[in-house]
This record gives sequence, structure tokens and C-alpha cells, in this order.
Amino acid sequence: MLNHLPSRKYLVWPLTVLSLLLLAAPASAAALDNDPQIKASIGKALDYLAREQRRQGYWEANGGQYRVAMTALAGMALASEGSTPSRGRFAPQIKAGVEYLLDTARPNGLIG
Repeated sequence: MLNHLPSRKYLVWPLTVLSLLLLAAPASAAALDNDPQIKASIGKALDYLAREQRRQGYWEANGGQYRVAMTALAGMALASEGSTPSRGRFAPQIKAGVEYLLDTARPNGLIG
């Protein structure tokens, strides 16, 4: 059963590269986090999402489709800024999105 596994010598190089990439990723993300242009771009994107939310609390794509998925994704993006349904810059939008998702939940647990 184990005869088909690659030899350890073939795994050393890819695992070494993967380890170095994983170690470098947090440093890269931290450097990007301090870039004022990136912060401004993220802020504009989040403002756009907040403006695009419908009065009923959902977001949509393709002319009214995918409301549950788009609402979940937009809500997660706004939450990544640090807001929650009860506090923060985007609290009203997140709260409305959560309420929309809860309102569309079915008795079997599915949403939509």
C-alpha cells in the first residue's frame, strides 16, 4: 500500500520551498497592511459594498441573483475591517445582512 509514495528525497525540496513561503507570507501581509494606498483602496471597496446593500439587507449579483451568497461574502468583507453587528463603522450593514440571512433560513437549516 505504501509502495506508491514518493521517496523522501523528492519531498525535501518542495517542502522546504513551501515552508519558506509560509514563513514569508505573514511578513508580506504585514508590510502591505501598512501601505497607505492599500488601506485607502480597501476603504473605498468597503464603502462601495456598504452603498450597494439593498434596503432589505441583502447584496446581489447578476441582476438579482445569488442574494444569500453575495450577502454572506459582503458581510464577511465588512467584518474583516473589524466591525460586528453591534459596533463598528459598518455595524448597520452587517446587522441588516445577518437579519436578512436569518429571515431566509428554512426550518431544515438551509438558507435561501
